[in-house]
Amino acid sequence: MKQLSFPKSFPNDSEEQFLKLVLCTDDDFSYRWKNWKRTTVFDDIDYPTLRLLPLIHLRMQQTEMVDHELSGKIKGVYKLAWINNQRIMNAVKTVLDELDKQKIPVLVLKGIPLVLEVYQDAGARFLGDADIVVPPEYACQTVEIMLKNGWRHDKPWAPDANNPVTSMYQVIKSTDFVNKFGVAIDVHWNIFGLYHHTNTFDILRLKKDLPSIVFRQSFWESAVPMKVPGFPARRLCNEDMLIHVIIHGSEDNIHRTLRWVTDSAAIIKTLPLRWEFIIERAKQFKLTTELLVGFRYLRERMDLPIPLSFIDELAAIPVTKREIKEFYNRSMIVGSKRFSPWNNLLMFWYAYWVYEPKTQRPKTMFGFIRYGAISLGMHKPGTFSFIMKKYFKKIWRQITNKL
Repeated sequence: MKQLSFPKSFPNDSEEQFLKLVLCTDDDFSYRWKNWKRTTVFDDIDYPTLRLLPLIHLRMQQTEMVDHELSGKIKGVYKLAWINNQRIMNAVKTVLDELDKQKIPVLVLKGIPLVLEVYQDAGARFLGDADIVVPPEYACQTVEIMLKNGWRHDKPWAPDANNPVTSMYQVIKSTDFVNKFGVAIDVHWNIFGLYHHTNTFDILRLKKDLPSIVFRQSFWESAVPMKVPGFPARRLCNEDMLIHVIIHGSEDNIHRTLRWVTDSAAIIKTLPLRWEFIIERAKQFKLTTELLVGFRYLRERMDLPIPLSFIDELAAIPVTKREIKEFYNRSMIVGSKRFSPWNNLLMFWYAYWVYEPKTQRPKTMFGFIRYGAISLGMHKPGTFSFIMKKYFKKIWRQITNKL
């Protein structure tokens, strides 16, 4: 594979300088700190950088540096992160206890395992929300428990409210909840969306071994117990945690995604890793492009101890032009734009034909249209014409724009 460029979603030059300050050796910290401070207006720091200031506080403690002008402010940001994280983790513990009582398997994702088992400091990393994973077959029961315990849907996707059946949760990535205190928990049914690394025609022809579905089965098998008391759950194994951090970081976001770099660095420096396991994951689930570009960036720009032989093995895995194009497209898509009418239709299609339970009557196209209508909350007469005029019109526009 020819060497691919780093996408625009990756850190720019000024962001790289800050990341190198966070990750540098103790001997270089004082020098890099003075350079960064000289070129930075502290009160104008952007949100992605602000979220990493707790790590600067920990580096200052580690190197016994005192900056009379900024040490206090940075320590204040660290304390704010610690307090914020305690609120979120206490809320998650309550949810995990409720799910554990019902014997529902749970996997804790993203920030909480990183804070507790990688950084091992509750204030080292801001938690914007909490993320847990529940198998889709327990989805309806989990949603009921969440709603019964005072959580509500936050910006619900239509099927969450209109068609809460197991078949739909097999293809949805997550459901967002928030409580009266503003604490948010994303309950994931899948780590990647149904269409992630998947050819549209494979969904249309109902191919059973889609990468996202097979990966779901595999990461549950490889998950390990949380080591922290009070969290009756599992987390991704070390390698899958790193894979998820890098792939999630390669996607663009409303805010610049810098944390994937520091999170990856913390995992690589703290946890034992099976590099061959990551190679097999890349081959099996079509993750080669983003992992190769991500690991290359971490090695070349951040000087992390990633074996060159591992990079070479990744580079030797064949990839298609479509996979490369998909990678760069995802690095430029922000927020809600990821959920297009066309992607929604694909999920309805796959959920109905593959996962909707069989009844005495055979499944038909009319049954599929009814399934989609219910999912979108269209129960009144004239539903079919409404869908054709509004929903399918948008889908057709998207298809023709791609041609």
